[in-house]
Amino acid sequence: MKIVALERNSAGTDISMECFKDFGEVTYYPNTVTKEEVKERIKDADIVIANKSPLNEETLKDAKNLKLICELATGYDNCDLAYCKSRGIKVANVVDYSTGMVAQHTMTLALVLSQKLPHYDNYVKSGAYSAQDRFSNFDIPFYELEGKTWGIIGMGNIGKRVAKLATAFGCKVIFHSVTGKSTCTDYPQVDKATLLSESDFVSLHCPLSDLTRDFSDREALQKMKKTAILINVARGRVVNNTDLYE
Repeated sequence: MKIVALERNSAGTDISMECFKDFGEVTYYPNTVTKEEVKERIKDADIVIANKSPLNEETLKDAKNLKLICELATGYDNCDLAYCKSRGIKVANVVDYSTGMVAQHTMTLALVLSQKLPHYDNYVKSGAYSAQDRFSNFDIPFYELEGKTWGIIGMGNIGKRVAKLATAFGCKVIFHSVTGKSTCTDYPQVDKATLLSESDFVSLHCPLSDLTRDFSDREALQKMKKTAILINVARGRVVNNTDLYE
């Protein structure tokens, strides 16, 4: 059994991946970026372990022995599932492995931005604080989360964890279901326009799909408060950055 790990470092170099050697001959690559690299490295593989490497007809067609793709993540939009199904290639992902960390990172970003930490950190490190003729400096206002409205797009495992954390900080939580199929009743479900217009924080926790691609664009941001903070911890293409900066 030949196993190829295309992006070993994406799992974290502090985490051992030696366990895969129990199942066959393993070749580890620190990172794999281009389609040409993918094609060459997996051509004799029975199993491919990947994260973000493009896995589609172009890169997989010459891998005649391939039986299984293991994603080192929950998301698998790098993988053409329809093509894999046509070839009989199974695709497996890791469910719920990063819920706590993504939720924690979401709150970290909210605190950094709302407290203006980069500005005040640089202010102290530059020597400006020590040189000033007053005790405090509030040249850029900052504010607390308590009493703010936190809007969540995607009330899955991560969205629900963020909702609990935001509530603990004293926020009012509302959410929008892109598919309209959410069964969550713990928080008010609202339409997209209402969530955008009422929220002080909007965090994105939805998968990338035809429904969510470019979900947040120029039109969406224009509906938000001037002071609102948008936090995207979903896929990059959920936000249309090209539209935003044209």
